[in-house]
Amino acid sequence: SILVPGGRGTGIDMELLSGASEVDPDYQQDKLYKQQGNEALESMTILMNSNDGWVLKKSRDDINCYCFEGQSRNIWKSEMVLPVSAEKLWKILYHEIHRSCEWNSTVTFQEVIHNVDNSTDITYTVSTSFGIISA
Repeated sequence: SILVPGGRGTGIDMELLSGASEVDPDYQQDKLYKQQGNEALESMTILMNSNDGWVLKKSRDDINCYCFEGQSRNIWKSEMVLPVSAEKLWKILYHEIHRSCEWNSTVTFQEVIHNVDNSTDITYTVSTSFGIISA
């Protein structure tokens, strides 16, 4: 909210400003998107850091592929050590997601369809269907 000093004798037309109190619907929608994104990120972080329910499906060259069998679909995760700094990895995953087709062979198309803010995007991703992950 914005505090605007006003009232009688200030020169500010309070009637004119009274219509400005309505919140921009795009702002409200982006606020909802951000809340949903934060809730999804929190749930996924808890799931990814848990060992419960994950089944090792394949292990090769210090890369472990796990599957979590959900109610409607399976979730896959890979654990490995990457030869890259945390800062570079953050940049690739969060600021260059549009390039994911270059490093993820299962992604055939990636597009940012809405930029909520400098750390939140809504993306559209098309990926190939695959069986057990091959290495």
